[in-house]
Amino acid sequence: MQLSMFFSSPYLVIVCFLTLIISGEHVGGFYFLYLIAAPVFSITKLSCSFGLLLLLFLHHFVNWRKHSTVKVLGNITGVVLLFASVYYFFKESGSYNYSGTFNQTVPIITFWFTGIVAATFILFNVCIWINIRHGKVLD
Repeated sequence: MQLSMFFSSPYLVIVCFLTLIISGEHVGGFYFLYLIAAPVFSITKLSCSFGLLLLLFLHHFVNWRKHSTVKVLGNITGVVLLFASVYYFFKESGSYNYSGTFNQTVPIITFWFTGIVAATFILFNVCIWINIRHGKVLD
């Protein structure tokens, strides 16, 4: 598999995002466990669900050659929705999870790593889009 195909796939972003480490005052865990425990119609869960579904839908059902602009904009929107989910999670929970998460090294490393993976995902998607616009064929 080419490096560009690896980094332009949404699976790495999704796995990194769902395995963010959240550390509360008493209990910590992966972000997907907090999403499961969140109320059904919370902005956190809705934003995450729409972001995940958008990324997976675009990856499986939208063709790069026919709809490259839609795919790039959709991928960027999906990543923004995922990070909006984390933002609203910390905003809703107040300082309970925020203080524990951002005072420990391992959770901070997972956030940095996820941010780097998401930025690389967006960068490689934009590069593929530019190559398609200039008539270069995807392998």
